[in-house]
Amino acid sequence: RDLHSFPTRRSSDLAIRTFAAENKEALRGKEIAAFACQSGSGAEKAFKKLLDCLGGDAFAATMILNDPGSQTEKDQAIASYLQKMYFT
Repeated sequence: RDLHSFPTRRSSDLAIRTFAAENKEALRGKEIAAFACQSGSGAEKAFKKLLDCLGGDAFAATMILNDPGSQTEKDQAIASYLQKMYFT
C-alpha cells in the first residue's frame, strides 16, 4: 500500500499531483490511501484532482484532519482511517 499526505492550502497539492504524474506507472495497480490536513476546506477537491491525475477510480481510504478541531474528532478519524487500511 502507498500512503500519501499533503496540506491543502492554496496550490500546495500541486507537489503531490506532480509526484503522482511523474510516478504514475509505478503507482499503477497499487492500493493508494490519501490524507490531508486543512484549516478550512479544499481536501475533497484536492483528493479528486489527485485521483484524476492517477487515473484511478477510488482511494483505498481517505482522511481529512481539520484544524481547529477537537482531539477526539481527530483521534476517531485516524482510528477509522487505519482500520480501513488494515493496520489495526
